[in-house]
Amino acid sequence: MRLIRRLSGKILNSFGLPGFIRASSCVERPPGVAVEVRVDPLYTVVAVQNVRLLFHRLSGKFDGVIVDPSDCAESEAHRRGA
Repeated sequence: MRLIRRLSGKILNSFGLPGFIRASSCVERPPGVAVEVRVDPLYTVVAVQNVRLLFHRLSGKFDGVIVDPSDCAESEAHRRGA
């Protein structure tokens, strides 16, 4: 079964088709890194802490990064002016 999935993936990649992704969220322990995958009408959004990566929903192409400044403002490095 694994071989069939791998070959199917290679064939789909050769045609340039985007992969499927399912919405989910989790917090990795012990580092406490929050990871979320959200599927919006136009984008699939992968969020890690305060950084959101946008991928076009139909093409799968990377479309941009959004950094949430409110999360950064709370960090110790931001308060020190680093």
